[in-house]
Amino acid sequence: MNPLLPRPKPITGWPLIDALIEHDWAYAESYLIHMILPMFAVVLYSFGVYTRMARNTMLDVLESDYVRLAYVKGLSRRVVVYRVGLRNALIPLVTLMVLTFALAWTGGLTSLRTCLTTTEWAT
Repeated sequence: MNPLLPRPKPITGWPLIDALIEHDWAYAESYLIHMILPMFAVVLYSFGVYTRMARNTMLDVLESDYVRLAYVKGLSRRVVVYRVGLRNALIPLVTLMVLTFALAWTGGLTSLRTCLTTTEWAT
């Protein structure tokens, strides 16, 4: 947080929401900028999990019966992999990404709120 910016009046207990309610755009922008690094750390950490899960689900999907049916129908390998296989393999991957985004958002908010609270008590 930019120490030169005054904190918004506590209404909800969350500084970002309080700044938005009071139309304190400078504080809200500073808050969001300082949330980028914690969110980026969680997303970067989970990138390996995404790639491993994408590979495993794609291998499982490509061994399923409906993929064999697509080959029997005469579809090319490219169409089978990208239209049939990838469409079904993305379901668990998107679910994991949404949950990771929620973790990154709440983790970023919680760590920033803890940092603000402890800094405020120290002064």
